[in-house]
Amino acid sequence: MSKEETRIAASAAKAAVEASGPPTRVILRVIIIILSVALVLWMIAKLTGVILLLVLSIFFAYLVSPLVEFLTRPIHLGNRVLAVPRTLAIALAYVIILGAIVLGVFIITPSLGTQFPEFAEQAKGYWKLLGDKTQQSKPSRECGSYEHSCVVGLYTLAHPDSNSRLLLT
Repeated sequence: MSKEETRIAASAAKAAVEASGPPTRVILRVIIIILSVALVLWMIAKLTGVILLLVLSIFFAYLVSPLVEFLTRPIHLGNRVLAVPRTLAIALAYVIILGAIVLGVFIITPSLGTQFPEFAEQAKGYWKLLGDKTQQSKPSRECGSYEHSCVVGLYTLAHPDSNSRLLLT
């Protein structure tokens, strides 16, 4: 076998390998990307509770901040300046918010308890009325013995050949 034939055979073998599929480097890159995405998704699934707590705490701190700033504002009494320390202001803000929630629950719950049966009765009535209205508004096609008119739902439709118009019944 000559050098020319060996070179041709080598280039043919190389072409056959390249035509048979993608290079190993590309396959490894795809596998690494898929594994890294799966790892990130797994970590997010495992840390969902922590992430939720973190987001809620940031949101709550953002909402409480104006109250804390108001409580830490210095008060001028004559020659003296009185200021609440920030730690105490934060504690007071939590106590005020918690007290407002508890007070709201104790004030609103009894009135909801007395009004809920009335609401349930009214909801049943509204549901029945809605059912009656939907039964009335279903289009029904009733054609009489007259050749030129038909009743469809709440309207009387005139036949196109007649000279009459759309009439409300």
